[in-house]
Amino acid sequence: INFSGLQELLGGTAIDTVINSGGHQTVSSGGLAQDTTINDKHSWQTIYSNGVASNTIINSSGFQYVFSSGIANSTTINA
Repeated sequence: INFSGLQELLGGTAIDTVINSGGHQTVSSGGLAQDTTINDKHSWQTIYSNGVASNTIINSSGFQYVFSSGIANSTTINA
């Protein structure tokens, strides 16, 4: 996901997504984001109620927001 692109998971699954340059991934109820890599300080992943993100890697000051009842498993944050 590049240049302010957006991926929305509304009950679907995304595997091996890479988020760069201000991209954004939204994981809503029933959605699963697996093995996502966030590579830019202006990039982020948002996990809403009953959404799941597993094995996310956050580099270069990226963000992960987890709202009530959202699930983030095995997140790695690198300096």
